[in-house]
Amino acid sequence: EVECLAATDGRFMDKQLFTCAPKKGYFTKLSRVKLDDRFAHFSSFSTLSSEFSESDESLDELINVAVDYVAGRNLGIQGHHNSCYLDASLFAMFTFNDCFDCMLYRSKNVNDINSYDEIQRTLRDGIVHPLRLNLYVRADKVVRLRQLISDVSRNYGFLNEEKDPEEFLHCLFKETLKLTPLLQFKSAQFFLLVDDPSMTSSQMSPTSTPTLAQLLEASMQKFNLKFTKVSNAPSDVYVSPSMKNISPLSLNLIQSSTDTICNTSKDYTLELFAVVCIKTSHYVSFTKCGYKQDSPWLFFDSMSDRIDSGHGYNIPGIQICEEVTEFLMNESFRNRLESTPDESLSEELKRFLCDGYICFYRSQKPI
Repeated sequence: EVECLAATDGRFMDKQLFTCAPKKGYFTKLSRVKLDDRFAHFSSFSTLSSEFSESDESLDELINVAVDYVAGRNLGIQGHHNSCYLDASLFAMFTFNDCFDCMLYRSKNVNDINSYDEIQRTLRDGIVHPLRLNLYVRADKVVRLRQLISDVSRNYGFLNEEKDPEEFLHCLFKETLKLTPLLQFKSAQFFLLVDDPSMTSSQMSPTSTPTLAQLLEASMQKFNLKFTKVSNAPSDVYVSPSMKNISPLSLNLIQSSTDTICNTSKDYTLELFAVVCIKTSHYVSFTKCGYKQDSPWLFFDSMSDRIDSGHGYNIPGIQICEEVTEFLMNESFRNRLESTPDESLSEELKRFLCDGYICFYRSQKPI
């Protein structure tokens, strides 16, 4: 992590044993090697992986472990040079949730890009598996993913520039791993959620702030949109920063056949499982640790601390969020906060409710 004058680029006695940046590879006797104090708490998990983790462990093992073991310093994805947009998104999508795992295992086909296998392997074996096995991913693994997608994306700058999470998700879903669309609309691919006084939905009240579910329903009615297909996968819903009415999202989705004029109405309940937030150009995420109704929520920051401002490194961290868990589980608690000014909220809730950027929802029952 820090350059050393006595270090090499992985070469020993004119033989290249491994590859790394110049002055960062150091050789010593095995007897002098000990576990880094920063990772001492990993004894509760599997042995630390080396370059890649070749097999995925059960996600249940991670989400059922005592929550105290999944909170602390040096946990999560280590941030490096404007990577927070990507760190927060990946942590939210994969750490305690398997809805996006279809991207990790789909075989390459004739329509995929040449570097498909390498990008998929880097994401799966270099980031997701170590994250679930050890709850820690080194910054160089994310740098490698950023380099690969930067080489193929039409949106340049993923390797070193500040980006938005949706730019990364578009690259991942559309340009590289090509995830099947989570929601397919009739006559549209994307549409904007708008808060228009002229819009109406079955549950909207003219005297109260509409919920996300009401906005989505009213917006679809305004633009005359219907779903042609709802895949068995999570839905990532883009919302505005104000989220005091956030709750489990129950939607009455109208599925329309392209061959007939018959419409079939079905109720789908989507559960919130992660929120990516932004403040002063820095992205963090809140994530639900498990699938139970009372599963705790955690806060993740890939750059929560730093060792040495010069040639040092960032320290990621995870915190338990008891108030966020209470807010999402307890309706009376939410009702009490309706009239609470933002400045009076705790720092934890303020960040969750006022800095929200992307909400991730998943199906509560098979579709």
